[in-house]
Amino acid sequence: MRKKIFAALGLIILILALYLIFNNKLTSVTRSGLAMNTLIRITLESFNKSEADLNKILDDAFDYIKLFESQVSLYDANSQLNKINNMAGVEPVKVSSDVIELVAKSIEISNLTGKIFNPLIGPLTKLWKINQVDKNDFKLPEPASIDQALEFLDINIISLDLANQEIYLNKAGAVLDFGGIAKGYASRKLADKFSSLGIERALIDLGGNIQVVGSDWNIGIRDPLDKDKIALKIKVNNQAVITSGAYERFKIINGIKYSHFFDPRTGMPVKNKMLSASLIIEDGALADALATSFMIMGDDEAQKFLASHQDLNAILIIEEDNRIKIIEAGKIFR
Repeated sequence: MRKKIFAALGLIILILALYLIFNNKLTSVTRSGLAMNTLIRITLESFNKSEADLNKILDDAFDYIKLFESQVSLYDANSQLNKINNMAGVEPVKVSSDVIELVAKSIEISNLTGKIFNPLIGPLTKLWKINQVDKNDFKLPEPASIDQALEFLDINIISLDLANQEIYLNKAGAVLDFGGIAKGYASRKLADKFSSLGIERALIDLGGNIQVVGSDWNIGIRDPLDKDKIALKIKVNNQAVITSGAYERFKIINGIKYSHFFDPRTGMPVKNKMLSASLIIEDGALADALATSFMIMGDDEAQKFLASHQDLNAILIIEEDNRIKIIEAGKIFR
């Protein structure tokens, strides 16, 4: 009798499994757009939501990106970020929950990296003008100007009032810049939202900064010396894959290449063997900031950091003899 009951239960489970396989259709939608000064592409996949449902979720996701950009952009005169910078040394500024969380996270990562990651890097970015397209009449900054900019990089300049959601820069001239963390923060927020809505699989691509929901996503890391080649592919589950590289934004002045990564200890653009640094972890904000930090550190210092933080997964690509060398660190590579 017991054998018959077990046999019947097994048959029921088999029928249910076959029903789910053949009747649950995977619905997939993809949308692209421009925001945060880059190309955005989001794919959602679900067995339990219609195409209309997924498109509504995408509407909300792109609305969130647009709102977030309006809060943290240095290029929007009315952004909360610029209000904070304009009120430096004057008064605190009331901000959104995202902005104060982003600043708090930036301070946390700055302390984690020994101040290598620095959200107050703005004065150096403005001074060097590496990111500006117009190269006419550009002169290298005077050493005295660099020394003056370094005075604004003390992380203690930032004061947070979490209860009232206020941020105050206590030194006039200080400039917050979220360029090294904002995309990673936004991608993690979107991934968390999609998961809470029951989306089984999602790929969020913010200008090459990737965050995924679900398992077995194959992500390629590009060859920094050849944009048409993939250096390696990795399989990730519910993680961000965020890369910083020195191969896209730079200036060549008097035959010398100047990176857009600045060392807050010296005020100078970094010059080392690091071509790109990729972090593969769940927290997109941390991944974004650490990828930036490793580019500043260089491979030796970055490897020492990784040796003391073995919960991190990273891919460092350096240049040796005009070829790339790939250094893998973390449990997913063991």
